[in-house]
Amino acid sequence: NSGRMKRAKTAGRKKGEYDAALQHHRRAIEIYERRIGDGPEPPELAHLLVNFGECQLAKGTHDDALVTFERALVMLERRRAEDSELAGVRFAIARTLHAAGREPLRAKSLAQLAKEGFSQASGGKVNAREVERWIDALE
Repeated sequence: NSGRMKRAKTAGRKKGEYDAALQHHRRAIEIYERRIGDGPEPPELAHLLVNFGECQLAKGTHDDALVTFERALVMLERRRAEDSELAGVRFAIARTLHAAGREPLRAKSLAQLAKEGFSQASGGKVNAREVERWIDALE
């Protein structure tokens, strides 16, 4: 059942069916939150939030996406995730801030941190170059 829901979410996002993907992500987040209650948040929840935020960003709901990404970042920082894992969330926040036309210095700073984090990861050089191109396009 969870595998089917995961495939549906991914397929919906790839096809640009963001409303359906958001609905599936929202349902999965609710399930996780009910299961954990007051307990520790599993790493998967942060990654689910990032996917949810990407759909929100694609739909242009910048404020919602920012709240979602910030929540994921706090969760990952709380469990002391590696910089390479934090890089994706930092870059998502940077892109969201830029799309919303807010906090350009913070957006650039987060993008720089993301680039460094991706650079440290094995196989992250492609992502680091993508972030570098994005930063260059800002200037």
